[in-house]
Amino acid sequence: HDLDERVISGHKADTTAALIDIDGFAETNDALGHEFGDHLLKAVAERLTTQLPECTVARIAGDTFGVLGEAAVVTPVALSLLFNDPFLVDEHELGITTTQGFLHLDEINGSGGDALKSASIALKRAKQNHRGEYSFFTREMDIEIRERVKLLHALRSAFDNERLFLMYQPQVELANGLPVGVEALIRWRSDDGRFVPPDRFIPLAEHSGLIVGIGLWVLRMACHEQARLAHAGFNIRVAINVSVAQFRHPEFIETV
Repeated sequence: HDLDERVISGHKADTTAALIDIDGFAETNDALGHEFGDHLLKAVAERLTTQLPECTVARIAGDTFGVLGEAAVVTPVALSLLFNDPFLVDEHELGITTTQGFLHLDEINGSGGDALKSASIALKRAKQNHRGEYSFFTREMDIEIRERVKLLHALRSAFDNERLFLMYQPQVELANGLPVGVEALIRWRSDDGRFVPPDRFIPLAEHSGLIVGIGLWVLRMACHEQARLAHAGFNIRVAINVSVAQFRHPEFIETV
């Protein structure tokens, strides 16, 4: 409610929202128990509310807190300083670090929910970089995420509608110039005839899990091509690229 009011007020430029995520909280819970974890959350909440009396403090999710206040107060340096001293929990001193996402409210147009989503985007970006760091939301982040989502939907459609295909790069014996093998390389041609670079869609396929299905298709197509080449009298090897996600799949060995 407070976030909604700040967003629609005329003081957005002076207000910053921050999400503070406790690093390694799940591991702490597993090692020391959920009761200890609950007491740690209470200790963090007490320090935030005590040290930031002029700000609105809320627990947003399991180990994530939100802080809303004046831009001069809600800063990476100020919030990080709050976690310099260890927390006394059940007679144990525990030092923790946090990863933080920040949003200047004048960066968004919408509701408090939109602001919270934007701050979450900044927090996720900070986590991608390195735990213990922080990131500020920018409009470019929002555009980038929307483009990634569009590209992922297009990739799923391309896979379903056979827009992906393989090209084969020859491996040549330098001594005699004869081909000894080929490497199967996946390519994507969109509906407008343009090629989508592999360095754009392969990481997306890996991140979404789509790479497992695509990898299986590549393996089958490469096997068919090797058989076709062998039938034509060319007994050469065909190499394929395999993603770490495929190696981790429990059925990978059996599939191969």
